Amino acid sequence: MHNNLSKTYSEILEYCFEVKQSKNVSISRSQIDHLLSEILKIDKLKLLLNPEIKISFLKKKEFLKKFFLLINNKPVSRILGKREFFSKEYLINKYTLDPRQDTELLVEVVLTLSKKLKKKKNLTILELGSGSGCVLSSVACELKKLRNDFIVVGVDICKNANKLACKNLINHRVTSNTKILKSNWFSNINERFDIIYANPPYVRSQDISDLGEELNYDPKIALNGGKDGLFCYKQISKKLSSFLLPNGYFCTEIGFNQGLEVKKIFEGINLNLYGSYNDLGRRERCLVFHKKKKV
Repeated sequence: MHNNLSKTYSEILEYCFEVKQSKNVSISRSQIDHLLSEILKIDKLKLLLNPEIKISFLKKKEFLKKFFLLINNKPVSRILGKREFFSKEYLINKYTLDPRQDTELLVEVVLTLSKKLKKKKNLTILELGSGSGCVLSSVACELKKLRNDFIVVGVDICKNANKLACKNLINHRVTSNTKILKSNWFSNINERFDIIYANPPYVRSQDISDLGEELNYDPKIALNGGKDGLFCYKQISKKLSSFLLPNGYFCTEIGFNQGLEVKKIFEGINLNLYGSYNDLGRRERCLVFHKKKKV
């Protein structure tokens, strides 16, 4: 059947829709166009405006290989090994989470806190669980527009995730203001920070299998928050105060309906709730806590 496939964009598209219908899968035209435009290295708009554009046999073969991964529920980002986040492109792999749009809120909140500390010289920021480095790199890229006396340190327990994060930091030219360390939360940290933030695993163990097929491609260690989904928050809270400077801020992403419990955990170590921020779906998604200076 592949040999009979025509070499124009419109006919490839027609074939894709036939397969989609016969297999009854819910993939969108946008996903098909995204995949094809990446393989052809041409703009999506150019594809749409040129339905009779010719596609070589080799490119067609490459596309079909990836298209069959797509109809078997592998996300486009996983097929291509990259994802757009905060208007920039980041490499991802099997050792890292596929970043979600909701997590862009974490970047915005950290940047807001950084602006509050604009008079603080040599601003220090720590990310717990840096994964692909997309949040860390986004924070550093935006901060560079405002100042240069800052450092963002990212820690992750997975050395393969750390290798990829380093590549992303090189690609976005922020290596002079960033550092990646292998650490189990604070185990390899020996300094204090103005801002510490995290997007820890917060899915309850028993809920992971219900997350949907796309999330099957995320590493379970990056999702599993233990029996109640709160295990990692509790682990972080044990040593957080020792690594947060006076007048510092801790910011964390949370899961659905976890706000009350997470507030209790960090208020329980004498941090004050500073703010709560909602995601695009108007769900409470980020919490910020403040460590007041002792008088």
